[in-house]
Amino acid sequence: MSGSSDWTPLACAVSDTRERAGRYAASDRRAEAEAARREAGYVEAWEARRNGRFVRLWVVKVQVEVAALDWTDARWRLCGYLRRPYHRVGDAPVLYALGRPTLREGCVAGADVDYPFEALDHRHDRAPFGAFERVHVDQYVRALRAARARVLTPPDRPDWPECAPPGEGDWPARSPVSSQVRLGLWRSCHQVLLLAGPGEAESRARELAATIVSHAGCPLGAVVGLEPDDGHAAPDGRWIHPACTLGPARVAALWDDYDLAERDVGEAAALADVYAHAAERVRMSFERDARRHSVNWNAVECKPMQRQ
Repeated sequence: MSGSSDWTPLACAVSDTRERAGRYAASDRRAEAEAARREAGYVEAWEARRNGRFVRLWVVKVQVEVAALDWTDARWRLCGYLRRPYHRVGDAPVLYALGRPTLREGCVAGADVDYPFEALDHRHDRAPFGAFERVHVDQYVRALRAARARVLTPPDRPDWPECAPPGEGDWPARSPVSSQVRLGLWRSCHQVLLLAGPGEAESRARELAATIVSHAGCPLGAVVGLEPDDGHAAPDGRWIHPACTLGPARVAALWDDYDLAERDVGEAAALADVYAHAAERVRMSFERDARRHSVNWNAVECKPMQRQ
């Protein structure tokens, strides 16, 4: 999708970038010459990773809805350690932008509400990395592990304990939420980048959305938008390759991710591996940051008072 033998927008961008860089001598140190060589370097790095494959950049919009006590709780549940989209390379913040939570009208209730009711006992004490946040993390790690078990469940063994709904198997029973607690339904729309070959974009987008799960380990993310990004036109008429706006870190992460996904897009075993990695990552990240917070807090507490 970006070679010199076709005339797609990406191919035009490659041609335009190379032609622009070729106008300047290697000794030219003017700002426009440096910019042209820098953009050419980005494009050549993209082309080297593409290696002749017909691949495009896609922008996916993934919508997620969860129950939450308030905006702070919703932000934690939608934009904290939980419910991030996971690429094949794992948690790659350079490849997504998390949307701000917005409240939908009305409230939600019932035993099937996507909320860890154990956390409600700690709702009045939401200290960073305290019991309230830890319950959320514990529940989501369990949900990711259940999601892995579900996608690996043989069709003739739906009775595996790991795949039982809440209240059955190894899951604790859930009673309806107390009438004293009001849970609202909050929504975020995350923007995610991915690479896909011909016919792969929808499958890759669905797989990414499925890495965000409910309390029961079922896919929670919904694909609400999927658009290719083939670059854009500059004021002078040339076509700007997306690599020039993405930057080296995003380009490297995109191709690392695609190299892992190219041969098994949509495969259950591959998604199971992502769930397993995500569960470990959520737990590890939370515990790491909790230790750092404790060290920093203790350092502040032990800091000697300054003499006046």
